[in-house]
Amino acid sequence: MGAERVERGLDHGAWVPLSLLFPDANVPVVSLSLPVRWSNAELVALGERLSALREEGILVIGSGSLTHNLYEIMPLESPMPAWVDAFATWVSGRLIANDRDALLSWERAPNAQKNHPTPEHFQPLLVAMGAGGEAIQLHHSVEHGVLAMDAYAFS
Repeated sequence: MGAERVERGLDHGAWVPLSLLFPDANVPVVSLSLPVRWSNAELVALGERLSALREEGILVIGSGSLTHNLYEIMPLESPMPAWVDAFATWVSGRLIANDRDALLSWERAPNAQKNHPTPEHFQPLLVAMGAGGEAIQLHHSVEHGVLAMDAYAFS
């Protein structure tokens, strides 16, 4: 029996943002699985270890949703409930202030558990934060009332 090569496509968390950033799909991509059992501090430390890649011109992307509660999903153009706004505003403020200590305890933020019944859509932000420097907000929108699609760049 020879070694069998298994090819898998990228997870939607990778190919969706990449299709918008690079519609010609002309960049090499290495996908890293999120170590979901790691602590917030370990995820930031992973990003810090990846930060050296920036010096080589390699883009580190962490994708998820700033808020992600599919139990509360609404029609596409629904207004954002106050509990989504409170959490998104808190996270944005902490990112812009470079308040890593607060973000290491993001679960204590206003309405954190309601916005993230499970943490895997928020945790990639911690890796990206660790890989970068100061944050700037590039985009803010909400879809289906409860999916904050915010985008940040780290200098």
